[in-house]
Amino acid sequence: IVIEFLAAEAITQFDAVYVSTTTGRVGRANAAAAGTMPAIGIAIEAQGSAGSSVRVLTHGVYRDDGGFGGNMTVGVPLYTNDSVGVLTVTAPSDDGDFVQKMGVAIGVRSAFINPSMDIIEHA
Repeated sequence: IVIEFLAAEAITQFDAVYVSTTTGRVGRANAAAAGTMPAIGIAIEAQGSAGSSVRVLTHGVYRDDGGFGGNMTVGVPLYTNDSVGVLTVTAPSDDGDFVQKMGVAIGVRSAFINPSMDIIEHA
């Protein structure tokens, strides 16, 4: 499922994004900032400026040949990160971080995106 939004800021392809409660636009999610959570999906294209349209994958499979910093292990969950927009295979663990599952690795470079709207604050 892909939904088109307006960007609240510059967005990089494959960034985890949230919907702003003030503008209704999407911005880059950050597990260390409550106002940027929960993430609703990932940007499937880069968008260089606020106000431009950006398509967001909210449910489905995507392949990222250049990202993740290395191969993923099949079956391992993906989480939002305290690095803005980044997905990670390690749940955030600092006090005040928000833990949100974004999906699961289904291949070494493929992920099934299905964001949980449940987030837990790490204490």
